[in-house]
Amino acid sequence: MADKTVHALKNAIAAYNYGDYEAAIPQLEKLYQSAEDELVRIQAQKTLIQAYRKIRHIPQAIALCQDLLDHPVYQSWAQKALVKLESALARLEQRKESDEELGEDSSGELSQISGSLCPKQLKLPIFPNYHWRNAGRAKIFKPLKSRSGSGLAVALLFSISALLLIIDGTLNSVVGIINILWLTATIKLTQLPILTLPSCSVALIMGIGLIFLVISPKRLDQIFQQSYELQPLSLEELALTSRESATLLEDFKKKKRKNQIRLGLLPLDVPLILSYGHFSHNARIIMSQGLLRQLEEDEIATLVATQLGQIQQWVFPFISAMIGLLQFFYESYWQMIKVASRKWPYYLIIFPSSLATILYAVYRLLRIPVLSLSRQRVYDSDRFAVNLTGNPNGLSRSLLKIAMGYAFNLKKHKHNPRILEGFDLLLPVAPLQALTFGSLPPKSDLEAAWRWDWSNPCRHSLNLGNSHPLLGERIYKLNQYAQFYELPTEFYINTPDSALSPQENPLQSYQALPPWQSGIVCAILVGIILYFVFFGFKYLGIDLQFLLPTLVLISFSISLISRINAYFPELKSSKLQEEILLPDFLSIVEAVPSKSKTVALQGKLLGRRGVGNWLGQDLILQTTTGFIPLCYGAWGGWLTQMFPSVKHPCDWINQTVTVKGWLRRGGIVWLDIQSLTTEDGQFLRGRYPLWFLLLALIAAYGGLYFLLIPSELSAINP
Repeated sequence: MADKTVHALKNAIAAYNYGDYEAAIPQLEKLYQSAEDELVRIQAQKTLIQAYRKIRHIPQAIALCQDLLDHPVYQSWAQKALVKLESALARLEQRKESDEELGEDSSGELSQISGSLCPKQLKLPIFPNYHWRNAGRAKIFKPLKSRSGSGLAVALLFSISALLLIIDGTLNSVVGIINILWLTATIKLTQLPILTLPSCSVALIMGIGLIFLVISPKRLDQIFQQSYELQPLSLEELALTSRESATLLEDFKKKKRKNQIRLGLLPLDVPLILSYGHFSHNARIIMSQGLLRQLEEDEIATLVATQLGQIQQWVFPFISAMIGLLQFFYESYWQMIKVASRKWPYYLIIFPSSLATILYAVYRLLRIPVLSLSRQRVYDSDRFAVNLTGNPNGLSRSLLKIAMGYAFNLKKHKHNPRILEGFDLLLPVAPLQALTFGSLPPKSDLEAAWRWDWSNPCRHSLNLGNSHPLLGERIYKLNQYAQFYELPTEFYINTPDSALSPQENPLQSYQALPPWQSGIVCAILVGIILYFVFFGFKYLGIDLQFLLPTLVLISFSISLISRINAYFPELKSSKLQEEILLPDFLSIVEAVPSKSKTVALQGKLLGRRGVGNWLGQDLILQTTTGFIPLCYGAWGGWLTQMFPSVKHPCDWINQTVTVKGWLRRGGIVWLDIQSLTTEDGQFLRGRYPLWFLLLALIAAYGGLYFLLIPSELSAINP
């Protein structure tokens, strides 16, 4: 009997050392309560205290520790442990209070890990109901045909040009608005100074960019350590879960004749992997505990290979610099959210929440130039990984498992960790794409649900606003690579090659876009045409350049107004679909955002609570057949959603709600909210059509005001 007890204790301690607390704690509790041998019982008690601390059950650990204070042998150990536990409890309560103010629930999201990682036999099977075919890999394979670097070069050139134009245009717009307000307030005065940008503004912007290029790796290290509890990860520890990954990194080091790539581990349940740095000699690869515990050895290796592919790309320093720049605004946004979350009178919250909204808007705006480059580098890194490992099927499985891991994490914690939003450009799968596909029922026909991603003729235009290529298209390409190696494929996609690139009609794509996107396209085209027209008039001595901003804004306004009614058709009760199977909706190949389904769906509302979700970034409807991202707009959009007195959907997080609105399919699936009703009768109406109309009127008014500026300036400064 004693031998069995000692054997059980050893197994429990081994599980604890491997970080498998779910298996260790029940065994330790049983031994602590029933073991007759005092040494076994006390050793179980001490290990149980440490295990409780690891999973942040600090009160239980303190109670067990206090039981040892009177023990003559272990009194000293108990006193030291109690001091640490009480300190940890104070930090935990402080953090919990902060998270509640921010609308987050950190319980279970972060878990401290022990020095050892889970070996292969202790992988967590979070996808037990899905039937994996586990298609094999090439034993002997020839490299795929190398891709030209022109795609990355064009994408990089576009990104840099668009970034400079956006920053310069934004600064000029801000200066213009300030001048308009100044002129309006002091219209009767004369000889007023007008604010102008310095002539070297573009050079100044490029100089700031170079600074971020230099400091971004160190700054990102600090952010991961302070906000996400980054820990170092050795190659030996990585080899415990994926020896192939460790081998790939060793071979890469020898080939490049550089220092070993720095590895880091995030104590997060959600599966993540990303990389950043200047070049291969100082690159970092960051993984999460969820990735190492949820994916198989060869699947982890394929993801490590994608990161090696991105590290050896010559655009790698630019991407890292852009992430550093974006994180400056994103982290500043969250600092303002923390200030606004304090228990102040609501009129004092308006300033920090307004500043947070501006910072978030800048963050979203600066992402736009990098999106095309982000998509291109993902295509290339997928191909590099297949060339390096000969395992396209393993990469296909890993992408889907990451998507399932995102959905599993959301279902468990009821909200998405903000790292998914802040670092989405570096992640292997786009979070919003992944949530929908990863949450589908186990027996869903994924191949049919993905068909839109390679068959819809408007798919590229509809995916311009996303950071990653369409998941189905990536799986399709990986299937093609598997067929090239004469391998059975993980997913059965029997589609001719011509289906991957159907002819895209520009007019059809324009009509398929959401109103604000089509309005921007219209404004850009009008601006380009008028610029050359007015440039020709200038040679004739007629200067019409001052008309350009007026006509561009009015074009945007007209385009927006002309699309509103068609994009938001009336929700007639007789035509509302109260039940819709998400896999069936995804399989509609011809679906576009402008051809929506009017629905009234019931489900649980998930997302962050509080000020951190006032802008509606993390609103998800959990239905019986999958997760659907929600988009909510008050009558004034972000302008009104940032006020404390305005009702927000995040007030009803984790409640069962009925959502009426327009279900749409584009690069992602989403539902525009027309109304939201809780089980106890509370009601909230979305005002998207009114918000678009208001935006159109503001643009038209701005255009007319730009038309009047020259005459006002000439009157003030003759």
